[in-house]
Amino acid sequence: MVNVKPLVGADTISRSVSFDTLRATNSDTALSQLLIAWKKAPDMEKVATSWQSKQLQTCPQFKTWLDYSMDFKKANPRADTVPVIDTLAAHYSDKALARIIKTAKAGPTTKIRGAFFENALIGKWVKDGKSSTYISNMLGRQVTPDDAFKLLTLDKAPDNLFASREYSSWLTDQKLARIIKAAQTNRLSKLRAAQFEKELFAKWVENGKTSTYISNTLGRQVTPDDAFNLLSLDKAADNMFTHSAYDTWLKYAKSFKEENPNVKTDPVIDTLMTNLGDHAVFELIKRAEKTPATEEKAAYIKNALLDEWVKTNKAPASVVNLLGTSSDDRKVLLSTYLEKIKSTPVFTAAD
Repeated sequence: MVNVKPLVGADTISRSVSFDTLRATNSDTALSQLLIAWKKAPDMEKVATSWQSKQLQTCPQFKTWLDYSMDFKKANPRADTVPVIDTLAAHYSDKALARIIKTAKAGPTTKIRGAFFENALIGKWVKDGKSSTYISNMLGRQVTPDDAFKLLTLDKAPDNLFASREYSSWLTDQKLARIIKAAQTNRLSKLRAAQFEKELFAKWVENGKTSTYISNTLGRQVTPDDAFNLLSLDKAADNMFTHSAYDTWLKYAKSFKEENPNVKTDPVIDTLMTNLGDHAVFELIKRAEKTPATEEKAAYIKNALLDEWVKTNKAPASVVNLLGTSSDDRKVLLSTYLEKIKSTPVFTAAD
């Protein structure tokens, strides 16, 4: 253990002593111990952190470690590695890291590295739930929600973009919608913006937002048909009933019809037939009937389809041929369809 007490005394070392002077007259171990001891003294903490920053930025071992970390991450993108900023945060307080970064950004040879670490640190703080006021105070400048959003989306997978707490604490729904709308006008970002809008829409529906609220926030009326395409269900015909997006769409379609009784909307079965095609819907129903997890959803859509066929006078033989999967199934299907025909009035009030 290095005895740092003689070094810490105010009579021994003046605040005006330069970092380079101390480094030239003390070993790295002694200097590190000195800085640690000074950081515990309130009146010397700022000086110690400033010098510690210079020690870190000029240390060849630090650059070697940083280069190795970056190269390793590039060569092994799937490896479960700790981010560089997390390693630094484990050894330095938020205040110390902010000062280290500020010093680095001021140096001509370290300003790029300083900017990199500042971005990483902001991203970490936001993910850790730090408020905009806290982060702005730490960095000595205003950090806007736009800044935080851009930094977070650099390393955030689209499928869980809005799953964590940082978005709700930093960005209002209106702010997110505005950012997404702007991104949709850019050729390089419009695909990702569409993914963001999809995830945001699903989050709103899951949280019980009304169709009116969603349409107003997005700046356009989102009908059930629009929602079907927004959720990319038109590309999920093979196993649609296993997608959470399908449940989201059904929930939204029900909400929209309840809130907008005077707006003409297509029945669920019509939306499926229009977007997927008749044959794809038939096959979807038959596959889903074989799986316990999806058979209830298949029964719902199948019943809606039979009701539509009754209205259009679909021949029973055609119904059995299109949806029947076995001899027993055909018998049950035929009986069900004939019963629906019998229970349907020959004439309606409209006639």
